[in-house]
Amino acid sequence: MTLLYAIGGLAALVILLVLLVLSRIKVAGPNQAFLVTGRQGRQITDAAGVVSRDSSGQKVVMGASVFVLPVVQKLHTMDLSSRRIPVGIRGAVSKQGVKCDLEGVAIVKVGGTEDSIRAAAQRFLNQQEGIDTFTSEVLAGALRSIVGRLTIEEIIRDRAAFASAVAEEAESSLTGQGLVLDTFQLQDIQAEGSYLADLGRPEAARVLKEASIAEARARQAAQQEQLLADEAIGGRPAAAGAAPGRDHRRDRRREGPRRRGRAARPGRAGPGRAHGAGEGRRADGVADRAAAGHPGAPPRRRAAVQGRAGGGGPQELGDPHRRGAAAGDDRRGPGRRRAGEALR
Repeated sequence: MTLLYAIGGLAALVILLVLLVLSRIKVAGPNQAFLVTGRQGRQITDAAGVVSRDSSGQKVVMGASVFVLPVVQKLHTMDLSSRRIPVGIRGAVSKQGVKCDLEGVAIVKVGGTEDSIRAAAQRFLNQQEGIDTFTSEVLAGALRSIVGRLTIEEIIRDRAAFASAVAEEAESSLTGQGLVLDTFQLQDIQAEGSYLADLGRPEAARVLKEASIAEARARQAAQQEQLLADEAIGGRPAAAGAAPGRDHRRDRRREGPRRRGRAARPGRAGPGRAHGAGEGRRADGVADRAAAGHPGAPPRRRAAVQGRAGGGGPQELGDPHRRGAAAGDDRRGPGRRRAGEALR
């Protein structure tokens, strides 16, 4: 019976020891860092000869498990999650002497190295909510310092460069506290009075002027197209065609003398042409008289001449004056007869 009690007591002790060991094993999450204290750090001597111990006795565990000895060691936890911290300043004076208000947002976290975790634990272990306040104050000072070196136009034109300058300015202060600034973004800037509104007025006026000019040109082109379309449909000259109208009148002036010249040509036969026509008619009369009076003329020729003479025309041989002249010509001698023979 006593043996049974002894075995039962031993088993219970083993179970208790196992439970104790299990309870002292700690596993860190991905956003946690364990800081195990209880050991002394290495002894170091500085340049002045002062002996001290470093922080190597503080064991840092990130994302792993650790066994914490009871009584002699203690476990501390640091949160490594990012923190969104709003930052705002009022009345910051720019390089131009213009007061402005700025608002931004910063993303801050505890550094991921052992030295950063030890430094942050020394300052914010029991007041980790104080990280937000400390970071906001540091960034506000950096903002004022950067704004004093830049103009309002430079801040607005290149916000990324401004944010980088702020991060560089605050980096040394944050790093010494074991913090890391992941990013900083400037969200809004307001200048005193109507400075920003006046800053954009010249550009707005230029855009308005260009828009008005473009609209006037478009309206003019539309009117010109309408006039051309009306001219094509109704045959009316275009309004813009003052020069074409002058060309049309000039063509008419050129055409007038040509028409008058063509109309005057039939009447410009003149004495020379009338004389030539009379000579031709007299030659025909002489030939007809010679053919009519010459005994050797062909019968057809004599009949044609006599037929025309019977018609009574002023140029035919039937005219009494013509007949007398023909008879007189026949009496004049062989010269006229030779002309008749030549005509045959």
